[in-house]
Amino acid sequence: MASPKFLLMSFSHFLFFLAICFTAFMCVLMVFSILSEMHKGNNATNFKKKRLSLEYESINEWSEKPTCSACIEELKEHLEKLHKEFDQLKSEYEKLANFVNYVKTVPKDF
Repeated sequence: MASPKFLLMSFSHFLFFLAICFTAFMCVLMVFSILSEMHKGNNATNFKKKRLSLEYESINEWSEKPTCSACIEELKEHLEKLHKEFDQLKSEYEKLANFVNYVKTVPKDF
């Protein structure tokens, strides 16, 4: 009666066979990991494209409105809001820049 070939292997050959199987399994996992990261990257790109297209549509919507006093007031409010957001972002940037400069001055052996 013929027995399966893997039963005839010595223990060291069996361990080598297991190591090869484990390596192949890890390679397959890494390939799937790389593919999922690429898929996430494509989704991020699509999201950026959608955001840009929405911004473009809002610009077109603003440019198509007739210039009336109510529209001008609305635009002024929108501009003030943008200035406030810009000032907030600028202050956050300055805080981060100050923190980075502080971290650079901390001795390495601290």
